[in-house]
Amino acid sequence: MNFRYYGGQKKTLELNPRHPLVKKLKERYDEDSEDETTKDIANMLFETATLRSGFILPDTSSFAERIERMMRLSMDIPLDEPVRLRLEMNSLSLSWESCLRYLLWWVMGLDERM
Repeated sequence: MNFRYYGGQKKTLELNPRHPLVKKLKERYDEDSEDETTKDIANMLFETATLRSGFILPDTSSFAERIERMMRLSMDIPLDEPVRLRLEMNSLSLSWESCLRYLLWWVMGLDERM
């Protein structure tokens, strides 16, 4: 595939107005066009379409922040709840690498021996 050719072409985002996510997004926008969560969802819709098409996001930091906000909202974690810098695992002391390896294994079913 010639990425240089395709990368220079005009890009088109097509939305299916009957898709449940698009319908709900429109409802939310009609209710309150200034709602930050609605704006985040619209941005995430665009950014995930960008990633699915094989393109790179110019601002991955903002994308990650939006993902974290959406995860917090979906799990009823206050947006202003601080992140603890020290892991507390029932007096079990693990290295950061071991914690990350366990998290990946637990969430994604990956082999913890990576």
